[in-house]
Amino acid sequence: MSSGGFQSKVSMEEGTHCSPGIMRKVIPALMLVVILGSFTTVGWAKLKDNWRSTKSDQGQYLSLGLAIRAGTALTDGNRHPLYPALLAPFAAREWAYFTKAKILTLTIALIGLGAIYWMSHKMFGPDVALLTTLLLSVGNEFRRHSWMVMCEVLLVTLFFAAWYFTIKGFSKERGSADPRSLPPDLQSGSQVAGNVICRYWILGGIFAGLAQLTKGSGQLLAIAFLISSLLLRGPRVLTRKGLWAFVACYLAVTSVLMVYNYRVYGNPLYNFNTTHAMWLDDWEDSYVTSPQELPTLTSYWQNHSPRDIVAREWEGLREAWLALILALIPAHSWYMRDFLYSGTGLVTLLAGAIGLGCLFRERLSLYWRGNQERIVFSLVLFILFGVLITWYARVTPEPRLLLPLGPILYVFLAEGLCGLGRWAGPRLAEVDGRLVTVAYIAFYVGLALWVLSLSGEATEEHPSADPFELDRLRNAYRDGILAWLSGEASEGTVLYGPSHSLPTWKYDDRFTFLPIPNRVTWKELSAYMESHAVKYVLLDGETVSRRQSLFQGYFQALEEERVDIQALPNQWDLIFAGEEIPCQYCIFRVNGLGADDKWRVDVGCPFGQAVRLMGYTLRTNQVEPGQVGLTLYWQALGPLVTRYDVLLKIISASYKVWGQQSEPLPGPFLPLEWLKPGQVVKDRRTVELLPATPPGSYFIEVHVYNPSAEKWLKPEEGCDILLGPVQISRHAPPAVEDLDMEHPIGVVLGERVRFLGYNIERGFRPGDNIHLTLFWQCLKEMKQDYTVFTHLVDDEGRIWGQKDNPPVDGFYPTTKWEVGEIVRDQYDISISPEAPPGEYQIEVGMYLAETGERLRAVRGDEPLPENVVTLSSFQVHR
Repeated sequence: MSSGGFQSKVSMEEGTHCSPGIMRKVIPALMLVVILGSFTTVGWAKLKDNWRSTKSDQGQYLSLGLAIRAGTALTDGNRHPLYPALLAPFAAREWAYFTKAKILTLTIALIGLGAIYWMSHKMFGPDVALLTTLLLSVGNEFRRHSWMVMCEVLLVTLFFAAWYFTIKGFSKERGSADPRSLPPDLQSGSQVAGNVICRYWILGGIFAGLAQLTKGSGQLLAIAFLISSLLLRGPRVLTRKGLWAFVACYLAVTSVLMVYNYRVYGNPLYNFNTTHAMWLDDWEDSYVTSPQELPTLTSYWQNHSPRDIVAREWEGLREAWLALILALIPAHSWYMRDFLYSGTGLVTLLAGAIGLGCLFRERLSLYWRGNQERIVFSLVLFILFGVLITWYARVTPEPRLLLPLGPILYVFLAEGLCGLGRWAGPRLAEVDGRLVTVAYIAFYVGLALWVLSLSGEATEEHPSADPFELDRLRNAYRDGILAWLSGEASEGTVLYGPSHSLPTWKYDDRFTFLPIPNRVTWKELSAYMESHAVKYVLLDGETVSRRQSLFQGYFQALEEERVDIQALPNQWDLIFAGEEIPCQYCIFRVNGLGADDKWRVDVGCPFGQAVRLMGYTLRTNQVEPGQVGLTLYWQALGPLVTRYDVLLKIISASYKVWGQQSEPLPGPFLPLEWLKPGQVVKDRRTVELLPATPPGSYFIEVHVYNPSAEKWLKPEEGCDILLGPVQISRHAPPAVEDLDMEHPIGVVLGERVRFLGYNIERGFRPGDNIHLTLFWQCLKEMKQDYTVFTHLVDDEGRIWGQKDNPPVDGFYPTTKWEVGEIVRDQYDISISPEAPPGEYQIEVGMYLAETGERLRAVRGDEPLPENVVTLSSFQVHR
């Protein structure tokens, strides 16, 4: 029955509960704008609040989107491919991917609201459509999933579309068989041809297939369609081509998934939930050491009696009722949840339904005769969902499982409210005809104010904040944990979980993350780790709490999700503890260093009786330009009583320093007391080069300092503490302001080189060295090698120290310079011991060694005398 058409007819012809004319067009349009606007406002704010990318199933959908983009998987055996396929075009292992995925979900939710409004309007009229859309938009569960990276909002839209077109097919099919069985507003289309019926059921089959590609519960549409067809038409329905058109389209759409499942899992209908999860007694039992241990339908029947099965369904009824309430109530209506879940609320609801049924039994009878196909089809769907959710409640009674039923239930509720309006309209008109218009406007104004009041939850601390930047900043710490681990090992198997607090989707191309099985002994866990070549274990508070019986005596979960370490298991080395214990995240290396972690260059150099540098590996592919990355391997020679500092210097062959870095050993992420004698520590370092360091061959010098004794530890005699050589490649020149240049000059030499400026160390005495750093910029390609002169002169022009050589001690001659390149050039000028105290200057320039001819020095348009650049004066003291 098209209640919307009937309602429109009453409002226009009788002038009852709705104002005719323009009001019937303007008010629904304005109300729809308010609904979508409020939903968008709240969604955008909540989208920013959702920064935990692995909350619920978000991380798994992100991983599957990456796998689909890479062409390595279509499904993970649990989540279906349509939604992650929409994520795949912009899938990347960066935080922008997560943000874009949330925006896509919110967009799908808005499109879904518009589509559901359109379909409801076509079938039931504007008022029912508005109420349905409004109830869905404020629904707690639909709202929550509209800003999460999950498939629920897409499933709701496709599910409703399949329901809508299937109902249209049923109505047209009955109309073609018996036009008089339809209400007057549908009788004009009763003589439809068979191809029109097929068209609706073809669309119904397509959308049911798309729903199945979105989530496993989509197959309930096909099951409900077949059961409803048999109930309504009997066995003869099997001869109708419309039914087979529905089935054929459904199978055609889902065939890609069925073929993939058959090839990968050996079962075209495989889904982890239906194959295994439904037969669990507890979700923790899904964490097993082998897939063969997972229960199936067969094993469940073997291990449970009929009484157990009945008891499980009965116990699940209460959980299913709560799940239904949470799935349908408006956001923040917890008072409604508490009332409906209480015995009083349930009795009141049933009593009210029975009372209204008795009061309007004639109207309900008429409604049944005009809408029996829709009622039967919907009722079969509700029963199928009800049976499954009551059964599944013991495993995970999540309200989102019932979310596809939301708009269907809202349609029936909206029809009931509009029916009450049609019943009350004539009674108001008898009192005063204007009351109908006033009541109509007041009703929608009240709804609009209520919807706008719910927008108050969109209040946020930084309304103009960039969601991309927020996601990156809020996840920096947890992302850093796995980034640190990826620096420790480029790949491998990590024992982590069953918690989901870390963004594993960003790193599952490098690591295989295995959850800790449930109900295992320590011996079984060790065998499990060995069989899967587990190299690292990552623990957090949730994991330890859920596996407390296993870790008793070793680890304890504390408040604030921290882990207290009471003792280390055998062959477990703590390598990361976030600077303190109890630690929020603890990383352990199992069974020492593996073959993949072996250092490439042996050193074996002890520093005193404290530590030994075993070896090192240069990381040439994991650092940015202008940096040198390496990994040092240290062995503790005994209990460490102090945290030693390790100083690394990048030096040239002439022993000038071109970058250095100092950091405590064993690093900032491991407490000193947990470093055991004999344990090898993997020490990753990145040393920043000085800006404009020339390309070439360099070495890394290693020093160890004892801060408590205030002395440097001497390496064992004969040890080589120069690591390398390290090849520094040419990279883009830095900006002038990044050169840490203290004295800018800006003199051009021979139109080939610009002398940008210099740095100098002051406060010198005779016999000391002046450390001078010059900055050159190449203006033209040079085919000759020029020599730099640096002369220390007094006020009479006498030279008391000098250094003449090609740039960079001759290791980077001017013929190798590229146009635009900036070159840092260091000099150590010895002050003559006989130099008298007084004021001195340094003269700088370039000349051709073969002829002695200097390059013409020009500042602006003014040539400098003798082509010399004179630096600022300074004092030499006795």
